[in-house]
Amino acid sequence: MPMPLYAFVHGKNQGKIEGSCSIKGREGAMQVQAFEYSVDLPKSPQTGLPTGRRVHNPITITKEIDKASPKLFQALCTGEQMTKVTLDWYRINPQGKEEKYYTTELENATIVLIRDW
Repeated sequence: MPMPLYAFVHGKNQGKIEGSCSIKGREGAMQVQAFEYSVDLPKSPQTGLPTGRRVHNPITITKEIDKASPKLFQALCTGEQMTKVTLDWYRINPQGKEEKYYTTELENATIVLIRDW
């Protein structure tokens, strides 16, 4: 079952970058369609033992094109730091209603790639 995910983004120069969500309590959020994140541990091909430190790969999100998109492009092009990014994860409870389940917070994040599909 999919877990609804909403992003709240604050840029150092632009301030709050508002998305198009109008759901009560999540106004101004960006609804995230897909999320990807991974951590790798390099290993020796000969021994299988760890050979280095863990590598945290970039977080990748997929979202619809909305009113936040031009501001995110501007942040990418100018190298603007995102002072705070909050990702709120929701799940469906036994009563069939969404409830906040998990929050991921990033500080001083940088947008490194935007791709249109």
